[in-house]
Amino acid sequence: MDIELVKKYRDVTKNEIFQLEQQLEKNKFKYNLWDNLINYYNKKWFAHIKFFLNKEDRSLKEIANTDPNAYSLIKELEKEASDVIANQYQSFMFPKLFQEKCENAKLDIDSKSRHPRYRVCNSFIEVEISEKTFEARISDREGILEKLPFDIDAIIEVVKKHKTRLFDRKSNPKSFIKQIYNQYKEIIKKEKLNYGDSIPIRTLMKSLSKKQNNFRADEFIIDFSKIIKENFGEIDGFKLELQQTKDERNGILLYGLESGGYVGFIIFRKVNKQ
Repeated sequence: MDIELVKKYRDVTKNEIFQLEQQLEKNKFKYNLWDNLINYYNKKWFAHIKFFLNKEDRSLKEIANTDPNAYSLIKELEKEASDVIANQYQSFMFPKLFQEKCENAKLDIDSKSRHPRYRVCNSFIEVEISEKTFEARISDREGILEKLPFDIDAIIEVVKKHKTRLFDRKSNPKSFIKQIYNQYKEIIKKEKLNYGDSIPIRTLMKSLSKKQNNFRADEFIIDFSKIIKENFGEIDGFKLELQQTKDERNGILLYGLESGGYVGFIIFRKVNKQ
């Protein structure tokens, strides 16, 4: 038995497998390319098409070399996308289109909003448009939520998703105030403080985030605002009090109570019974 010949056949087969795997990856890319383009085109998400093709520019050059007809079709689609963007998504058209789409989706839009920044959901969520990069940046008071190509329907989908996450969650005010109270007690014990001493609201939020894997600061603000508005601030004979701050970075702006300014500190004081 010539074992070296057997090894040779094994190595040839290994190389064939490698070549097939490479071809499979190329075919997967092509399939995803066509599938994404079809989905975006059917949804009329032309900025997604433009953004996607710009991102895959290097891979498209390989298609240009191996399949000129396919590449020609891609360039035709890219030109159509560019024309639609030029005609519909510029600053003189976008505000009207965005306003109409928001109204259809029952999303309130701040009347003071001006292109390229739009505030929705009682100004808690902001949409910022970049005509240079074909992107929309969606953020709230706690930072950037998502970036995506600036097709209006796609933006509306994302905004509605975060609106549902923030405002349609089931909440338990009694359980929430208990969490805050217990965390307050832990912090004053650790820092050797006393009941009635103030602690920074951001310190409390940071402590909670270490205990809760699904903690999100924007959801905390919505829930915290709710217990203040609904007067759920009393527990075990102690009442929650707030102290304001001019430090916007380290304070939080309560939802629906913006006129009260930024909350920087919280206190639990013992209730004096008459």
